[in-house]
Amino acid sequence: MTMNLFTIKHFQTANLYFAFVALGMALAITGPTLLDLELALNTDTEHISYILVGRGIGYLSGSFVGGILFDRFNREVLFLVNLLFLGITITAAPWCRNLILLIATMVIEGLVLGAIDTGGNCWCLHLWGKESGPYYQALHFSFGVGTFIAPLLAEPFLFREKESSETLNMTNSSIVWKVQANLSEKNDTNVFLHNSIFSPAEFENHDGFQVFGFEYAFIVIGAFTFFVLILFFIVFLYTNIENVPEQTKKPDGSQNMESRVIRFILTVCAIFMIFYAGLEVTYGQMIATFAVVGPLKLSKSKGSFITSFYWGIYTLARGVSIFISMKLSSFVMLMIDIFIVFGASLLLVFFASSAEEVLWAASGLLGVGMASIYPSIVSWCEQYIVMTNKVTSTFVVTTSLGETVLPLLVGHYIEHTPMFLMHVMLGGIICAFLAYLIIWQFVHRQKSKYDTDERNMPKEEDNHLETVPTKVTLLNELTESEDSNKMEQSELVPNTEENATEVV
Repeated sequence: MTMNLFTIKHFQTANLYFAFVALGMALAITGPTLLDLELALNTDTEHISYILVGRGIGYLSGSFVGGILFDRFNREVLFLVNLLFLGITITAAPWCRNLILLIATMVIEGLVLGAIDTGGNCWCLHLWGKESGPYYQALHFSFGVGTFIAPLLAEPFLFREKESSETLNMTNSSIVWKVQANLSEKNDTNVFLHNSIFSPAEFENHDGFQVFGFEYAFIVIGAFTFFVLILFFIVFLYTNIENVPEQTKKPDGSQNMESRVIRFILTVCAIFMIFYAGLEVTYGQMIATFAVVGPLKLSKSKGSFITSFYWGIYTLARGVSIFISMKLSSFVMLMIDIFIVFGASLLLVFFASSAEEVLWAASGLLGVGMASIYPSIVSWCEQYIVMTNKVTSTFVVTTSLGETVLPLLVGHYIEHTPMFLMHVMLGGIICAFLAYLIIWQFVHRQKSKYDTDERNMPKEEDNHLETVPTKVTLLNELTESEDSNKMEQSELVPNTEENATEVV
């Protein structure tokens, strides 16, 4: 029994949701496992943060290239290839014991993630056209689900610290890294494990290769990615065996603004997205590190739970925003989100160094504020700009740029100046707010691209009403038909007389 096109579209949309869950898990897993990666690679926070930079560069490149490839080649085949490489790289990454090799793996992973992000956004918009609103919100909700699951998945596998009096005496975790670095130069790792706060019994040793435990969290995510790959492959086989045509819709609306105004608005939107995406991802990836090395000196387990709490509230708020968007405009939602993030950043700047409760509360507020910013800014711009593949790719590329630059900046200073993360959060949201005001200044005087369609609607109704027959129009038609018959008869009579005369 063959499925109709509507059912296939739902299966394709569901697959996109699963793919974005994997996307969120792959992006969020590095945050709570960052300290364990430091230990596994025998490095420090400043150097391990380069893996985030490498992945960000790959993400940026993948977003740009993906926007081109998905326009020219079969998107289902491209998704299959990208999911295959994502499953391989996410599974292989934690087993790399060389920083250069890990950075190279993360660059490849970033390329794949960027292509999936761009292709998934475009595919969802093209599948549903003007009706894509709730489906697009649900797509980003799926991403939030993945970011929420990842820290919870990582927590049971995190490397545990040995509880001892020696642990209590070592209040500055940077000393541990310095001791480790000095001993590694002497090739005396066993001495380090014996004298450090880590218990050698907690390492798994397989033929000289140490397994810390966090690797299994990456394996689970890789297995889920291969499961999504199978789902995509099943739908791909069915659509090709049954020769189902690809069902997409072109962007709705028509352009009312000048091209130079559009370019300027997109430029300011790009600046906004750089700050927003940078703040969102940087906080999610660095809050666990801040909790451990910062003034509060929390355990890695608590740091992982704070990360999960942030992404959990983020996911919940993104789901609720689907229904809020039915009542409030994207402009109003965006303004509320910015003020929530600003208030949370103020709390973090003044109290994150002294009150654990404030750190939890502010993290939750940040999750609420960050949740619907991306869909709101895209929906707001979509009212004035036709969302082509290139425009959508612009949003993804600039988002990737922000996710690359800010983690690099914060990762460089967070170990020595943990509060630098909170200062960046406050400064970044202020810059995003200024960009928001500039966008509003230009678009609030412009007409929506749908105004043209609305102006045409009465004309179409008028044309429709004109075709409806009325008594007056029926009488006029009857009169005209009678007059035309009389004229035809009058023309026939003279011709008959002339013919008769000729015969005589």
